[in-house]
Amino acid sequence: MFKWLKRFRRQPERVSFDEQRIVRTLPSGKEESLQWSDLAEITIFTTDEGPWAEDVYWLFMAADGATGCAVGGSAEGFDRLLKRLQELPGFDNDSVILAMGSTSNDRFPVWRRTEVDRPHE
Repeated sequence: MFKWLKRFRRQPERVSFDEQRIVRTLPSGKEESLQWSDLAEITIFTTDEGPWAEDVYWLFMAADGATGCAVGGSAEGFDRLLKRLQELPGFDNDSVILAMGSTSNDRFPVWRRTEVDRPHE
């Protein structure tokens, strides 16, 4: 490969998770994260900018409504995360399917923590 071509290659956004938290790593190396225990809701936002730009974003929000983590649907590692999300009680796969077919600016709530799901303090 030509050395000069490397500078034009964009590093991908990455997402990873473990038993404690979800971590989004931006191409710059900056990280955003959210503890699973703080996760209160998940919403998918779609835009009309695809297919040449990212047009699906997953927003993971804490109960305070101000803390969260946004992850592009094409982030490296997202397939693994989606399998984990589908294990959450009450996760709405039908809304995920609707969101993936959307070509407009819209939002699709796919999960919300209930009082029964709250971790014991």
